[in-house]
Amino acid sequence: MKHYKLLSLLLIATSGMYGAKAQNPQPETNNLATPETPSYYYSQWNVGPVVGATINFLDADMGYMTNRSSLPFIGTAAGISATYNLKTWFAVRADLLYLQKNNIYAHSSLLEKDEVAFNTINTNSYLNLPVMADFSFGRKVRFHLRAGGYIGYWLSGRQKGSAIPLVSEVSTFDSPYTFDKIRDNRFDAGYAFGMGLSIHKWKRVMLDIDYHLYYAVTDMQKNYMMEQPHRYNSTSLLQVRLAFNL
Repeated sequence: MKHYKLLSLLLIATSGMYGAKAQNPQPETNNLATPETPSYYYSQWNVGPVVGATINFLDADMGYMTNRSSLPFIGTAAGISATYNLKTWFAVRADLLYLQKNNIYAHSSLLEKDEVAFNTINTNSYLNLPVMADFSFGRKVRFHLRAGGYIGYWLSGRQKGSAIPLVSEVSTFDSPYTFDKIRDNRFDAGYAFGMGLSIHKWKRVMLDIDYHLYYAVTDMQKNYMMEQPHRYNSTSLLQVRLAFNL
């Protein structure tokens, strides 16, 4: 009988404790938050659009074309970015980007070395997927360092320019680039590095200003001939991202 009374008292006490918890529920906590960093600064996921501008440097061996040189040229970039935060100081970031890797071929005159005979602007559009480890520090304004790699695909190209033929008239051209299955390597891959600032001024939105460098390890051309000149892209990207905490 004493056992039944004791069990009844334990059940009543337990039900009372659960009732008190139900009336006063404990607030949910964010495992990334600390007393100095409120939970809304560091949600597990943040996703947002990206826009920016590129400048591409083509490392090209001109071979016997001693009167031709490759010059950097600007382009555009846009896409979407996602960050998964593992710690307050460490995250994994992935961007899906449409970006341009453009360059200029400047052909100097064979008669006058410093005189430009004609230019060709090569506009090359790529779809790139960089994935980087993201190390950061700070509070409302955080500094980021990133490193990783990327893969991509050469979507399309266009060639535009002017030429001075042997006669005095100047001809112009503007046409889409035609891919050659034997010559062109449309797969793109390389290293990705970056740095940037993120501004955590608002509860659910943050603003990123980033500089990223994509250094290709794949040649734009396949190995289709002996003593083939190489062509490697090195692309700098200055971008702005508006990220939403999920």
